[in-house]
Amino acid sequence: MEYILAYMMSIGPWSWLIVGLVFLGLEVLLPGTFILLWIGVAAIITGLLSFILPIGIQSQLVIFAIGSVIAVFLGRKYFTANFHPSDRPLLNQRAAQLIGQTYKVSEPIVNGKGKVKIGDSQWMVTGPDADLGVNVTVTSVKGNRLIVELAE
Repeated sequence: MEYILAYMMSIGPWSWLIVGLVFLGLEVLLPGTFILLWIGVAAIITGLLSFILPIGIQSQLVIFAIGSVIAVFLGRKYFTANFHPSDRPLLNQRAAQLIGQTYKVSEPIVNGKGKVKIGDSQWMVTGPDADLGVNVTVTSVKGNRLIVELAE
């Protein structure tokens, strides 16, 4: 720990800017954490304050610690309050969008396996045996295979 503090003191306020950028970079590499962003912001603010005010390393550490807690708290509070769930939650889940839809069998379902044509593509299906052209309804998805049953 002594070496780290000595190094930070040797390069001065720039060290906080570097630490802040490292945290921002980690946030990009580890998406979903959403905490490292605010810690990085606190480090950058600490660095900017260190440029303006003549404060010691202990005070800088206290400012960073308090700033991190405040930044994480405010960031979480702001973004959870302004989070609006999507009106299309299955937008990137194409197979899940197909559940409940009815399609015609394009390749007979034999021994539980066959295909249906959806749009311009063929989808593998699992379900009861069915001849070409029979309507089936998608009931669920398992991997990249649709689970179907005969449509009524």
